Amino acid sequence: MPAPGSSVTAETCSPDANSCSASSTPDGTLQGFADLDLPEQEVRVDVVLRGTDGSTDRHTATVLPTRVYPNGEQCGGDAVQGHLVLDDAGLRPGP
Repeated sequence: MPAPGSSVTAETCSPDANSCSASSTPDGTLQGFADLDLPEQEVRVDVVLRGTDGSTDRHTATVLPTRVYPNGEQCGGDAVQGHLVLDDAGLRPGP
């Protein structure tokens, strides 16, 4: 189920404390997550949106998933992730 999206609006870092903090503000977007086992190679993604009236809207894009280390390379928890953006321009790889 999509969740409200947000953007980082302020970030402060303290070199003395070796830490950073950030603030986020809702930006009117929706975000979702799909837990999939992805290879580290190009993947074709087909998305079908279904309207409440039964209509469908199909989109296709190719994304190159990459291995990420959300807690830093020195910590466990690495995963292969791909990012997609769907907006008025269509479906495309995300940042």
